[in-house]
Amino acid sequence: MSWLGACHNPQYKVLGTLYGGRIKIGMGERNPAPIDLVGNMKCDVIGVFGKEDQNPSQEDVVDLGTALTAVGIAHEFHSYDGAGHGFQDFVSEDRYRPEATEDSWTKLFAYFDARLQ
Repeated sequence: MSWLGACHNPQYKVLGTLYGGRIKIGMGERNPAPIDLVGNMKCDVIGVFGKEDQNPSQEDVVDLGTALTAVGIAHEFHSYDGAGHGFQDFVSEDRYRPEATEDSWTKLFAYFDARLQ
């Protein structure tokens, strides 16, 4: 949803996408996929992904980066080994990956701080 919001609101200064599922799938009948709206985006992007996730898969993550590069948007992606979708969910023992979570939050806050202060 953050990606879609950034495509429709030029006031975004930076976008953080955690896991980023459904960016290549239109939401609702006859609506374009959010990836197809990337040309409307006006902000830098940081993405955090699990390498074991299938929505988005690592191939999808490459496609997201390619789309951002094509329109000249600065971006930084981090993908974590052994992590799937929702790996920051500390309530779910099956999904939670504490080391990846700690590292990803450190990277997210540094990225935001560098662009918003």
